[in-house]
Amino acid sequence: MNAEALADAKAASLKERAAEVARRREEEEARWEAEEEEARIKAKAEDEAKIKGEEMDAEALAESKAANLKARAKEVAKRRDKEEARWKAEEEEARIKSKAEDEAKIKGGKMNAKALAEAKAASLKERAAEVARKRAKDEARWKAEEEAARIKVEEKESSSIKAEEDKAATIKVQGEAAKITSGQEESTRRKIIEEEAVGAFIGLPYHVIEARKQPKSPLQGAKLKDKYSSIEDLGERAFAILVDLYMIELHED
Repeated sequence: MNAEALADAKAASLKERAAEVARRREEEEARWEAEEEEARIKAKAEDEAKIKGEEMDAEALAESKAANLKARAKEVAKRRDKEEARWKAEEEEARIKSKAEDEAKIKGGKMNAKALAEAKAASLKERAAEVARKRAKDEARWKAEEEAARIKVEEKESSSIKAEEDKAATIKVQGEAAKITSGQEESTRRKIIEEEAVGAFIGLPYHVIEARKQPKSPLQGAKLKDKYSSIEDLGERAFAILVDLYMIELHED
């Protein structure tokens, strides 16, 4: 076998090997993506259940999410190390096998040492370039996934904190409104007590003082105006006014 034929056979073998490695790596990546998506959906469902059940506040949720991300990063690093160890083992196995084949060919006189060294160097250079390219692609993907997870956690934390702030603000407004209502009721109650006291002092009951108090509110004034304007006879109108002011007492007989 001459040097050219050996180089062609070597290139074909390396190409076939690279295709097999690429296929296996794509299968692994697809499996990882499916596992990550399943874990993401599960974590999202758990977080929503915890928030709805008010089992965790924003701070506890952020701590739990950070712990999950830390564990996830550790798991990814472990898997990455395992994959790299497997790749190195495969490369070493291929190198040893190729070396044994080359040594056998040299011993058989099929190829001289110089041609073998040149073919070996070219093969190793091509292999190193392919490995570097795939590793750079994997690292870029891992970094993108980690950044996306970090951004999502920050958005989740901001949303949870804002919800807590809105809830606190609502409680505060409700408390202030309750204080205002309570203060108004207390003011009205004191006013009635004071007017009853004045009425008792001058000898008039509270309802008489209230009926004769001036000026009237716009609503009360409009009601009285409609009532009296509907009475056409002036005498009857005057009589109705005197009755409302408790200046005339009505008797059933």
